[in-house]
Amino acid sequence: MDTNPEIEAFVVNALAGLSLEDEAIAEYFARLVEEESMEEPEKREAITELLADVTEEPTTTIIDEVFEFYNGLQAKKKAQEEEQKAKVLAAAKEKERASLLAELDRRDDNGILSMSSRHVVKNLTKEERRKREALLAQYGFDMDEIVEGDDGELEISYKDRSGSGGKKSSSGTSDPLLQANNNADIVKQKEAARRAEMRKASESERERNKQALEKQRLEKEKEKRRTQKHEKRRISIASTLNTPTQHGPTIALQFKADLENITDLVPADADHTWHFKLECSSCREVDDNWITLNAIDKSEQSSGRGEANLVMKCKFCKKENSCDFLTKPVAYTIENNGKYVSMITMDCRGMEPVAFEPREGWKAKGAETETVFEDIDLTDGDFADYDEKSELPVSISGIEAKFVKLK
Repeated sequence: MDTNPEIEAFVVNALAGLSLEDEAIAEYFARLVEEESMEEPEKREAITELLADVTEEPTTTIIDEVFEFYNGLQAKKKAQEEEQKAKVLAAAKEKERASLLAELDRRDDNGILSMSSRHVVKNLTKEERRKREALLAQYGFDMDEIVEGDDGELEISYKDRSGSGGKKSSSGTSDPLLQANNNADIVKQKEAARRAEMRKASESERERNKQALEKQRLEKEKEKRRTQKHEKRRISIASTLNTPTQHGPTIALQFKADLENITDLVPADADHTWHFKLECSSCREVDDNWITLNAIDKSEQSSGRGEANLVMKCKFCKKENSCDFLTKPVAYTIENNGKYVSMITMDCRGMEPVAFEPREGWKAKGAETETVFEDIDLTDGDFADYDEKSELPVSISGIEAKFVKLK
């Protein structure tokens, strides 16, 4: 569908106020405005979404101006069509009147005729008239009737089309041959009904999916509660039988990476925050959250067992566990490239680390120049920079970690 040049030009000028000079966007905007299968609220919603993708400026005023201009053009076009239709109807009526006057003049020249003889079209037999009327009725023609008078002559019985007793069409005439063509309105109504049906089906599908997901979530929670209840019962029985508490082993975090023109990778500060995922040694459940440890922070353990860098209860079995750093961090050097090296050692009681993320807060130095690189962020698993003294690129990549039980 080609767009109206006036509409497209108006849209281009309106978008220029938003500093948008994209011809494709302007053309699509204009097409949406002129789309006949959509109601105006749907058009406005689609245009708003289109502009939201390309600008952060408010667009409501511009959209209102465009639709005001478009509706004005449509009103002007409709008025012109109505005027043209009225002219055509007037011309048709004038032509019919002139033809009737000419016929009357012709007949008057041949002598005065009776009213009945003036309207006789053709002498038809009763069978021919019956077939003619059936054919006209089949195709819906509202024709005048031909009846037989008292004197045996055929006369035309004219139907009242003055509008006083009949219903006029939207075109202003009761003549069935001049009725308005409402095919476009019928198509629009069917399209609107189809869209409403599709929207209803989509909403039903979303509701079914939502209910299915909610049911699945409830079933998972129910199964989780059942597992926790069973585990609590098992722990309670073990405690009743005086089962000795098993403490976790001493564990080393081993670190491996590929260093290029950089060395001595180590946490930048003594209070560096480490991020681990921990598994409870009793119920073997892993907390989904990343747990943070800090070598400076200390917390009291219950039952007078001293302090540790981390003291927490398992959220599944409620058992108190602890973790304490035993050594200071060891720097990872370029000589260890591609090898696992123990970076730090922890005393873990009732829990074990199963995952590690380096994240931010690291430092290193140039392998050749001693240039210090601070605030190194390893959240994405790598680091890249440039050593201006050696005029060499530096990088850290291929980071891996594992945990090794030392005893």
